[in-house]
Amino acid sequence: TFLFDQPSPCVFTALSQMKGRQPLTVRFDLTAVSSINFDSQGQQDGLNVVALEFAGDGPIVQVMGDDGSAQVAEPKASIITSVSVDALRRAGMALQAACPAP
Repeated sequence: TFLFDQPSPCVFTALSQMKGRQPLTVRFDLTAVSSINFDSQGQQDGLNVVALEFAGDGPIVQVMGDDGSAQVAEPKASIITSVSVDALRRAGMALQAACPAP
């Protein structure tokens, strides 16, 4: 299960819950992002494996604790998706246009 919220402009919170695991809340601050990079890593079971990396200044990605604390996380991950790398790149460019870094 994934739930998304936007507590302030260009700041997004994602709550994920996987079966058998504790819920995880991650905050993405796109006001600090200067670029978003997507690189294809091939396919797995017919889905695209993609390396995603945000670049910029400040705490772009934070893992939120139940007590409201925040721990800075690496602004990169590998994702598996049915979305093409080109579509992800276009979405990243649109997101950056809507949330330009200072």
